[in-house]
Amino acid sequence: MNKSIDKLLLNPIRLKIISTLISVSECDFNYLKKITESTQGNLSIQLKKLK
Repeated sequence: MNKSIDKLLLNPIRLKIISTLISVSECDFNYLKKITESTQGNLSIQLKKLK
């Protein structure tokens, strides 16, 4: 696997985001915030890194 992808997915919040998006048909920001148990600011940063 690409090292930059490995580094991206080592973060537990980003890994949980990806796992959630794979397992549901749709979700919104608040759902991801609840699932990841993160703050609004932190979730926003993690989503930008995955973009």
